[in-house]
Amino acid sequence: MNALDLLKERGFVKQITFEDELYEAFDKGMVSFYVGFGSWPWRTCRRRATSPSR
Repeated sequence: MNALDLLKERGFVKQITFEDELYEAFDKGMVSFYVGFGSWPWRTCRRRATSPSR
């Protein structure tokens, strides 16, 4: 089992582009990847950070 299998098993993977090539890359060695989270919390945090203090 590699890291991609573990992420999929735990439900962290929603969509993969070029899955076969990604498995090959994981088999060859270390892989850097982006982990994104829903935009709703980001917008909320950003709005609070830019709004004036009371």
